[in-house]
Amino acid sequence: MKAIFFVGLALASALAAAAADTPPAEAFRTLSPVAEAPVITSYLKYQTEMAWQQDDQRRESWGQIQSERDLERVQRKIEEDLLAMVGGLPAERTPLHSKVTGTVRMEGFGSRN
Repeated sequence: MKAIFFVGLALASALAAAAADTPPAEAFRTLSPVAEAPVITSYLKYQTEMAWQQDDQRRESWGQIQSERDLERVQRKIEEDLLAMVGGLPAERTPLHSKVTGTVRMEGFGSRN
């Protein structure tokens, strides 16, 4: 019985000594603590919600594609939306009136004999 007591006492002493040698948690910290957590502004929240709504609409339109005609309809809609975003294409073709403002001569590129 005394032997079990002394083994237990020795084990408890070893664990206490090991715990005393353990460095504090701050010793393992690599970055300084952040004073304030990032805040999501109302504008960012609005943009995120709008993006999720648009993603849901996109998934719904792609989910309705059952035939080649459906795919072409979705493609036309995407093209129309893209052109609307960039302001459309010019109504008429006009001459570009390009000018050469300089040249860089390099071996193997655009050499004219």
